Amino acid sequence: MNGSLRGVDLVGAFFAATTKMYDRLEFTDETIAGGKTYSNGRVRLRRRHRGTTIVTRNEDGLIESIRLYHRPFRVVIQFSAELAKRLAGKVDAAMFAGGAQSGRASDI
Repeated sequence: MNGSLRGVDLVGAFFAATTKMYDRLEFTDETIAGGKTYSNGRVRLRRRHRGTTIVTRNEDGLIESIRLYHRPFRVVIQFSAELAKRLAGKVDAAMFAGGAQSGRASDI
């Protein structure tokens, strides 16, 4: 995505969509450093690829941010296109690879 999603409804819609996209998700290792948890794993989304999830927690232990990273790049583009379809009407198309761009810095 080209930006962040904020709020329970949008983040919930994102995870509801992505969990249905994976054929398989396996976390292979995890590292905790301060308020961040780094989880590396293997994902199967039509083809096998790798990714990292970073969960950042605040001082109270509540989740402050979640960042997902996938590779290789061609899989990222495929993932973005499929996610755009699944979140159509909920998330602005400019948030996805190939989506319309408004040109505003806040959209990047």
